[in-house]
Amino acid sequence: MNGWQRLGLVASVLVAVAIGVLRYEQFPTQEKIASQHRYNITFWRGCKIYFQEMDAGKLNRESLCSSYKRQHAEQSLENELEAYKYKLSLLSERQFQWMATSVGYWLGVNVTALLALFTVRWIYRGFRSEKAQ
Repeated sequence: MNGWQRLGLVASVLVAVAIGVLRYEQFPTQEKIASQHRYNITFWRGCKIYFQEMDAGKLNRESLCSSYKRQHAEQSLENELEAYKYKLSLLSERQFQWMATSVGYWLGVNVTALLALFTVRWIYRGFRSEKAQ
């Protein structure tokens, strides 16, 4: 391998590492799904309490739940467990999609860089005199 090929290989590896680092936070895990589930359960239970307090005639305090209807809040609380199970069943598919998207980004950056290099090389050769060729 000559120096340019080695430089291209090192740059390709650095691009792969950079894409992995930038996309790491988006990698779907069971813990992230569970954390979101806990948050949703807590929120919808709070909405249920909010509507119970409204029925009891307690002070009407401002809440995020005030933008929802009671039926929507109760249904969302009931559906949350099913949604959690569904998200868990799709976990491996979502992880595969994350990997495929990351590889796609890596390939896109490398192909774009290669095309730019070939274009600059082609333009540069067009300006050289015929004696130099």
